[in-house]
Amino acid sequence: MQEEDIRTLIEQVREGKLPRRGFIARMVGVGLTAPMASMLLMHHGIAQAQSALPYKPTRRGGGGTLKLLWWQGPVHLNPHWATGTKEQEGSRVFYEPLAGWDAEGNLVPVLASEIPTRDNGGLAEVVAESGGGVLYRTDNELRAAVDRLVADPELRSELGRRGHAAVRGPWSADAHMARYLEIVRECIEARAGRARV
Repeated sequence: MQEEDIRTLIEQVREGKLPRRGFIARMVGVGLTAPMASMLLMHHGIAQAQSALPYKPTRRGGGGTLKLLWWQGPVHLNPHWATGTKEQEGSRVFYEPLAGWDAEGNLVPVLASEIPTRDNGGLAEVVAESGGGVLYRTDNELRAAVDRLVADPELRSELGRRGHAAVRGPWSADAHMARYLEIVRECIEARAGRARV
């Protein structure tokens, strides 16, 4: 399948001639994943299917006992040791992700306020602050940026160094350990303060 064929299918979805599921099934048939096919639609301005959340809890946290029913229960509640989706889903009670996937292959915000898209700026501020990437708004700007990257290996290396430095700072093991120890100290101080009262 060529780029023009994919663009034609996207336009058919936009015009309502081809259902989203049909598009996703065709993309899966040529080797893309369902989430990637859904992202193609989203980046071309075709909104994700919105699912309504009719339940309104009576109080913060939902009020009441949380009951879960799985065909196979999780063995443990640590997503880092998960061997399957049962542990990943079970651990969501404690480790909620920023986003998840719905049945249609759409990203759905969970803790994130919104899913980054071309229209809302995505992670543009991170790229702009670090200087570790290229920003674009149109397909022509993207093509020009890719051409520049292909032609200039020094630029590629520099962007890679900047991006790596931006990630290593706040996401390194040292940064995580420092924050973890800070939280532990805060908890110990809070507990000591309550014990004195």
